[in-house]
Amino acid sequence: MPSEACIDRLSPELLMPIMKALPDIGSVSSFLMASPTAYRIFSAHDVAAIEIFESCLSGGLLHSHTCALIRNAAQVRSWSLPSHVNSLQSLRKLVRFETTTWRCITPEWDFPVSTLPPSAELSTPRTLLARYCKIERSTEACLEFYLQRFRPLRPR
Repeated sequence: MPSEACIDRLSPELLMPIMKALPDIGSVSSFLMASPTAYRIFSAHDVAAIEIFESCLSGGLLHSHTCALIRNAAQVRSWSLPSHVNSLQSLRKLVRFETTTWRCITPEWDFPVSTLPPSAELSTPRTLLARYCKIERSTEACLEFYLQRFRPLRPR
């Protein structure tokens, strides 16, 4: 019978800082697959999962526009949009504002940048993690497909 990994013998209080220090969402996914204890913590505690996700998003490895889209998706999924977003048009304005480098800040737009909703359902971080992994796999498959098509080409 295989012995339990050393990391799985750590208490949740010690595992949480380790998971928060992971640099990106892909690393969190790999860590959760490798450690059943970490997976249980992530799956059972919505606050812990949100904190881990937020630390990955604010870590600086993901582009700020990608982070904004992930946060907006979490807000929509958990029905916790900011109070000033009360129509499809205002949601579009929010997404455009947070995902463009050039921002024409109008006088009525003085709202803070979105964060992950602390009151999100337990399924929200897991769904975001699954969606991120699926997009990552699709992107890698697409890049591999085109790389195979371009490998035989030689410059003239």
